[in-house]
Amino acid sequence: MNVNFLVSGMDDWYLNLKLFDEKVRKEVAMGMKQEVMKVTNRAKQNLQGQHGHKRHWQTGTLSRSLRATSQWISHVEIEGMVATDVPYAPYVEAMEDGFLLPALYEMSEDIYVNLRIKMQKAIEGIG
Repeated sequence: MNVNFLVSGMDDWYLNLKLFDEKVRKEVAMGMKQEVMKVTNRAKQNLQGQHGHKRHWQTGTLSRSLRATSQWISHVEIEGMVATDVPYAPYVEAMEDGFLLPALYEMSEDIYVNLRIKMQKAIEGIG
């Protein structure tokens, strides 16, 4: 015995779901990029001595080399990264008053809240 079902309208449903997913992912990606830029700017402030002394600021090369990126690493995971190619950056970071980890720690709660708000607004805008 066979029972066959015909379900129509799935193309529209799938298209709407796909558009929903793309919009939310785009909003979250933009949000992550903004948050990573904020961490980068705070790290630059730390290097310039705005949160301490100017021990790390001689030429400004390290500060100028900081780059913020974000990318989706899976369908549900996005990664934000602050990077530099200056070879002495790890040594400066390892000093007592590093520049990058303090910036990240200081802003981590705001990053979480801001990304959550961004995602909620994206979802509400679709509905």
